Amino acid sequence: MDLITKPFNDYQLIDHGDGKKLEKIGPYLLNRPSPQSIWPRKDINTKWNQTDANYFRSSSGGGHWEYQRQLPESWIIEIEQLKIKIKPTGFGHLGFFPEHIECWKLITDIIRQSKQTINVLNLFAYTGVSSLMLTGEGAKVSHVDASKGAITWANENRALNHMDNTPIRWILDDVVKFVERERRRRNTYQGIIIDPPSFGRGPKGQVWKLDDHLTTLMAYLIDLFKDAPLFFLMTTHSPQISVPGMHNYFHYFFDHLGGEIMCGHMLIESLNRLVLPSGIYGLWHADIS
Repeated sequence: MDLITKPFNDYQLIDHGDGKKLEKIGPYLLNRPSPQSIWPRKDINTKWNQTDANYFRSSSGGGHWEYQRQLPESWIIEIEQLKIKIKPTGFGHLGFFPEHIECWKLITDIIRQSKQTINVLNLFAYTGVSSLMLTGEGAKVSHVDASKGAITWANENRALNHMDNTPIRWILDDVVKFVERERRRRNTYQGIIIDPPSFGRGPKGQVWKLDDHLTTLMAYLIDLFKDAPLFFLMTTHSPQISVPGMHNYFHYFFDHLGGEIMCGHMLIESLNRLVLPSGIYGLWHADIS
């Protein structure tokens, strides 16, 4: 089943095409790369010429922003009643991925229906939006990311929402190394979220390559997922993984648990109602009826 993020007050996908996407994020209009947008743009002579900032990728990696007017260093938007800090980064990211919102709604609904207090492991957890949403439903979250900047940003988002006493354990670590230690400690989790990149580095220079390390990580995580498991969510923007490939992964690792498997595209609907492909998700959850 495909999941579609629709426009809301603080986020609108205005248009997309020619390898770009035009987004209104809070009060600002931003033009960012979108490799999936291989079709022609519709309104090239209107909104596209009114941007506040444009991001350009470099052929050598990274990229840079060009500002049409002075923007604040950061600003605040609201997602599902959460205040989130938005900040343009050198990689063109902003602090959240709108295509993930419908996935977060699915797992918060699962927790709400289960009426349990569960331990959740959130890996490659970025700026903490999903962690905050889950603790809002009563979950206890171990939030793991290899970027000190992402952990700091996540704590800023927590402070924005006056959630200083929420049960989140912030962990700056290489994901695979942390999971290996959790296995040795025999710790278990009822919910697991992973959003693995195609390539990344840990805080001590450890190299992550999805092609080389994903299957090993999944096998390790199954060892942490034995005590009344409730859900396992994986999202990815990696072109190496297709929807059938995600189905195969989830059937291999979760068929023995029963429950239900859902896989599909993460899509964002623009104001002209054309959808933008923005990644793949896979979800296993236990029977909770």
